[in-house]
Amino acid sequence: MQLHEYFFDLYLHFSHYTIFQNAPSLALGSLFQAHPFLILRDEAVEWMNRVFTSSDLDSQARVFKVIYDFLEAEAERKASGKMTKDMAALIGTNQGFSESG
Repeated sequence: MQLHEYFFDLYLHFSHYTIFQNAPSLALGSLFQAHPFLILRDEAVEWMNRVFTSSDLDSQARVFKVIYDFLEAEAERKASGKMTKDMAALIGTNQGFSESG
């Protein structure tokens, strides 16, 4: 397990406590931007579902902000050309896979 995954688990753990919900949400948002695959993990989906089924509108707004910031960062990354790999090559549909690096 890599370091960012440990932080991911730690922030999810602290998101269960009402007093600390703002900090883990911000930290998870930063992790999602740095490591986009984390937003697809079951634990992240469970965290979002737990927040959206609660009656805490502040937490819901924070999660929406996390999602918005993630999507905005991904759009900027794509627009800037910082996408380092051809997605077709990554999933194996490109004949030039061996040439893609």
